[in-house]
Amino acid sequence: MEKNRYRAIFFDADRTLFDFDSGEENALRTLLDGIGVTLDAEMLEAYRKINRFLWNEFEHGRIAKKDIAPRRFRKFLSLIGADQDPCKTAEKYIGLLSEQRALLPGAREICEYLSGKYAMYIVTNGMAELQHRRFSKSEIIPFFREVFISESLGAAKPDRAFYDEALKRAGVGREEVLAVGDSPSADILGANRAGIDACYFSPDRLPLPEGLHAKYSISTLSELADFL
Repeated sequence: MEKNRYRAIFFDADRTLFDFDSGEENALRTLLDGIGVTLDAEMLEAYRKINRFLWNEFEHGRIAKKDIAPRRFRKFLSLIGADQDPCKTAEKYIGLLSEQRALLPGAREICEYLSGKYAMYIVTNGMAELQHRRFSKSEIIPFFREVFISESLGAAKPDRAFYDEALKRAGVGREEVLAVGDSPSADILGANRAGIDACYFSPDRLPLPEGLHAKYSISTLSELADFL
């Protein structure tokens, strides 16, 4: 591949640029502290299991995004024996999570480096209200031309329609874009469906599921500079 073939980079947000796991844990701990419950490892894993299931249901088109948060807390609060209202609890959690903007190692540096060479875009399925609040105060947002959120594009990763609309708004061809993300089921599958080159980011060097393919695989963000 010629070194400057690409004109644009589509970056996933959570667990690719942002340290979502630590932010999630901090927000959940603060939320539970407010109702007199101490978060432990078992509770955290239970919450994450519920969350993963619901987001997977959303990616497969079986539930609406607006239903994720209340259903998540309805199940979780029931599990820990708390009688708080799940909708109000979800709202409080979103507010706490919006204040969590920690980046993964090397994220700022690689964004600054690449922004001088490529048109940069964030592409995310995250909840619009939450993502806008988080990104507006992030130190890396000046490096990006636009943030494409599924709610505003009318489709979600991994649907091809999400990428078709993002390409249209960015004004670039699919052969001119590299999509970088950590999720096989959303980022890599989506790029494959859209005919866009993919870069799989896996700090733990996990293999991709059979049937998915990425032009590049990296375990640190700084590795992007080796071929971009």
